[in-house]
Amino acid sequence: MNDNFQNEKNKKDKMKKLYFGVGVVVLMGMCCSWSYLITDWITNPKYDDSIEERTVYNSIDVLEDTTTIALISGDSIDKEQSLKAFKEENNIQVDVNQQFLIDFLDDSGYKLEALDNNKIVFKKENSENALVANKYYLGEKDGYFAIYKTDENGRAFIEAENDVFRDYKKVNTIPVSAEEEIKSFKHYYDSKEEALERLAGYMN
Repeated sequence: MNDNFQNEKNKKDKMKKLYFGVGVVVLMGMCCSWSYLITDWITNPKYDDSIEERTVYNSIDVLEDTTTIALISGDSIDKEQSLKAFKEENNIQVDVNQQFLIDFLDDSGYKLEALDNNKIVFKKENSENALVANKYYLGEKDGYFAIYKTDENGRAFIEAENDVFRDYKKVNTIPVSAEEEIKSFKHYYDSKEEALERLAGYMN
């Protein structure tokens, strides 16, 4: 009987040791997993940044009409106005959010440059030598037709205030394809007279 009792005791001791060993292995595995996750989270904060970026750049919150919209080409400011004025100029009659502006201005070559709660800046990069030097271009200024001249470096500028035709119809009243040609300075002329002659065709 004593032998049976001793055998039972030995079996129980072996089972305890086995359970203890399995428990230690499982605990060590869990510790390693948590250690890896914590280390990766500390050394790779990109997860938080990506979430924040998506929240900012794809915001669906409606913007206030007092928000400032700035359009920049290269190093010069094309236009800076309130969202209310921007909507009126472009005949926009719906609520506007950041993503709406990104999509709307992308057609004109403007990309989101910076933003905060009160101002959104869009920038269009001018390609080097994109415009031919010492020529006249049909373009757009404040929504109106305008004639630009390029200097010896191909940089466009407006020679005189009356080269912006504010007393005539706006650029957005012509077909979309022609409007994009005007806004992208697609056509150039050797003289201002030639540019005026072509412009008359758009205004009729």
